[in-house]
Amino acid sequence: MGLSIEHLAAKYIESLLIANFSRRTIGNYRGTLGKFMGYLKSYQVDSPDQITKELLQDYQAFIAGEKNKFGRNNAVKSQNNTLKIAIYFCRFMADNDFILKDPTRGIRYAREPKCLPRDILSPAEAKKILEQPDHQTPTGYRDRAILELFYSSAIRNEELRNLDLSDLDCPNATLMVRHGKGNKDRYVPIGKTACQCLEGYLCHIRPVFLRDFKPTDALFLSNRGTRIGHSCLDATIKKYARMAKLTKKVSPHTFRHTCATHLVNNGMNIRHVQALLGHASLSSTQIYTRVAISDLKRVLKKHHPREKTTKKEARVPE
Repeated sequence: MGLSIEHLAAKYIESLLIANFSRRTIGNYRGTLGKFMGYLKSYQVDSPDQITKELLQDYQAFIAGEKNKFGRNNAVKSQNNTLKIAIYFCRFMADNDFILKDPTRGIRYAREPKCLPRDILSPAEAKKILEQPDHQTPTGYRDRAILELFYSSAIRNEELRNLDLSDLDCPNATLMVRHGKGNKDRYVPIGKTACQCLEGYLCHIRPVFLRDFKPTDALFLSNRGTRIGHSCLDATIKKYARMAKLTKKVSPHTFRHTCATHLVNNGMNIRHVQALLGHASLSSTQIYTRVAISDLKRVLKKHHPREKTTKKEARVPE
């Protein structure tokens, strides 16, 4: 008798550990694979050989029709990511001869709409948020340093949260981002203003948060002297966006999109933006060239013949 699907699922997760996937990625894969396992169980599929192309297509249709907590269908990208884990698992079984035939052949992902990042901040809006923390208080100063670093470096929420003291090199204005997306390390530059805020935080503010608590290497600390939490960072950004009276939906990732867009708008080479963001593919970065509409408007105004129409020619008849 062959191995059960549950046993093979455990072996697949083990293969991710051996391949040195990050803990967060493995956790996401495990949860999404569990959803597929639940689907198989509901249809009494208990042998890997029972997984067919038709079953995977039915699972894809099930995902597409599923409603989220807001009563809406999940985004197509989310649907494809859910299906992707089931496909990866099936290919793992086929590649390792646990099943005779690969059932994923001919399975096509849904076409994803090419959506632009939403709620990009203007330079004035970003500045307004950065000015909200009360730097006369330890919490306010720490938060200002966090905001400046998000805007200056375009790093992700989890990447900032995982920073240690040794990752920051203020004299050389650089930051080592360890175990970023795809478990990759990269160096990123940080701006002068962010460096000044971080130096002040390290010298005068961080010791206040660490007082009476166990020493830690974490760069940013919570009020309990521990590494600042993922949800705390998200809540901090939202709080200052509300204080700035912005109607846009703002999150740590908004600052990542905003930083990249502003750099492209100001002429930074797209390859350099790719390196800053840690994108494996240039196509992921090129979306910011589509967001940078202000440059296009300026060029259009300069070169389009109709934009050179005189006031007399453009006058509305009385």
